[in-house]
Amino acid sequence: WEADLRERWDSGRPGPRPAFDPDLREGEAVLSGERKLLCEADSDDDILRWLRLADEWGVEIAIVGGREAWRVAGVLRERGVPVFLTLNWGDEVDDPDKDSKSEEDEEPSESSEDSEMSAPEETADPEEPADPEEPADTEEPAEEPSETDEEEAAPDDEEASEDEEEDSWEYTEPLAVRQEKRARWEEDRDGALRLHEAGVNFAFCSGKSSAEKMLEKVRTLVEVGLSAEVALSALTTDAAALLGLEGRVGAIKVGAIANLCIWAGEPLAKKPRLAAVIVDGVLEELDIEEDEEGEGPDEDIELDGAWEYSFTNSDAGSISMKIEMSEDGAVKGEITVQNRFMEEPQTEKVSGRVSGKKLSLSSEMDIEGFVVELEFEGEVNGDTYEGEVAWTFSGGSTEEAFTAKRKPGQREEVQR
Repeated sequence: WEADLRERWDSGRPGPRPAFDPDLREGEAVLSGERKLLCEADSDDDILRWLRLADEWGVEIAIVGGREAWRVAGVLRERGVPVFLTLNWGDEVDDPDKDSKSEEDEEPSESSEDSEMSAPEETADPEEPADPEEPADTEEPAEEPSETDEEEAAPDDEEASEDEEEDSWEYTEPLAVRQEKRARWEEDRDGALRLHEAGVNFAFCSGKSSAEKMLEKVRTLVEVGLSAEVALSALTTDAAALLGLEGRVGAIKVGAIANLCIWAGEPLAKKPRLAAVIVDGVLEELDIEEDEEGEGPDEDIELDGAWEYSFTNSDAGSISMKIEMSEDGAVKGEITVQNRFMEEPQTEKVSGRVSGKKLSLSSEMDIEGFVVELEFEGEVNGDTYEGEVAWTFSGGSTEEAFTAKRKPGQREEVQR
């Protein structure tokens, strides 16, 4: 319809001049095959629905998201449908078999060997007769407890029964369930490896997350087996080719736009450092003398315990954390968030690192279908943590100041 109106106007036929509508212009380009339609889908069922819709309308599509695209890799390869992977596989699921594997690798301890060797010595010889002079029962009859003793023991018995009752209500998921959750998480994480093995064209993109988070997850893929060359291409040349921009970006060559990142070391290594950036040919060098990852926490820094956060903006709602810090400054724990956008409080994993007195924490959560990233940056002084938090979501980001206080008694308990 838009194309017919514009053709009538361009040919000089009578009628009103058609209004410019960018959505209709782009829709015309998609239907004519000039543009690919980017279709957001994570599940394999949704991907197949998009493919059926593409057949119905006769358009070319690409998949954005693609968490389960590896399940239909054969179909995508045959159809020539590329995938823009957002790497949204969620927080890592604990491996229930990790401890058992480490225990199997451990050698028997000396104490267990000694006990096994000494066991036969403690066993009496069955052929040796018992001492006839020794009485059969040398134990004295036990005294019956008095009423006062029973009264004194009663409170302890009640407390013990209460503790047993509380312990009896603790629920642990069956091993098979935990193994299944871990297996599903690993399948989604390794989706890029399966797509590469199947010959599907793909590129990495940040989606609703940040570029920093995307790079962290790409490094994880390299650690579990994805070729570094393949990963780098999916970030540069392959990504530019899939977007039809290979003539200007994605490679270092004459005629390309000078947008570059210069790294001190391999960019996909575990602890890379960005030395400089070039944007449209303008160089901006970065200070990399201080390696924050290598600097541990100050001696007086102690973070273990529960923390309550307050904000300058009341819309932030309430946030609390339970965290613990290792000797090298790595921090992990849980964050609980409740605000006006959430029906119930939500608890997710939080991780970070301490360098000197500076503490950086990050977490990711799904709020009503939207991925939201939280980045805390601040300084710790005793039982106070102050700084700024950045909320990053699909529509942009916002920052605000915060003050966190450790709950009373937490520091003393940790020291004991």
